[in-house]
Amino acid sequence: MLSLAAASLLSTLPSRVAVKVPGWPDLPFPFSEGILSCFCEGSGSHCELKISGNQGVDFTAPGGPALVAGGVANETKYAMDDIQAIVHAAGATMNDITACEVWLRNISDFSAMNDVYKTYWQSPYPTRVAAGGFDLAQGAAVEIKCEGYAPCP
Repeated sequence: MLSLAAASLLSTLPSRVAVKVPGWPDLPFPFSEGILSCFCEGSGSHCELKISGNQGVDFTAPGGPALVAGGVANETKYAMDDIQAIVHAAGATMNDITACEVWLRNISDFSAMNDVYKTYWQSPYPTRVAAGGFDLAQGAAVEIKCEGYAPCP
């Protein structure tokens, strides 16, 4: 039997809640679109939102999700649209995102990626790191991962 103090401590531990975008198919590998790690008691209630790395995938493509053609700019648009869909499914907005990581196959694609990426944000912008020279899954040109906050579900 738990003591009152132990029960109180357990009630303040975070709960993990999967974020699922309505209409997106389940993928055939271990993957969560996003995870909310929530502390939802009292005035300090909040959820940390962690979004998986997103490539330029069209989740509505005939035959199932597929990497889009068109190079790094189009892949960035689809990746950011997918991130935005996950953010909205979590009950948050893009203004709630605090940090992103961008991985590029070629760092020379930074400018083309950035021209699209910057259209999704308002000042103050999330912190960001970008790096190139990666052999990304599916032969993707870009992969973007973000995190921030969301309201308690």
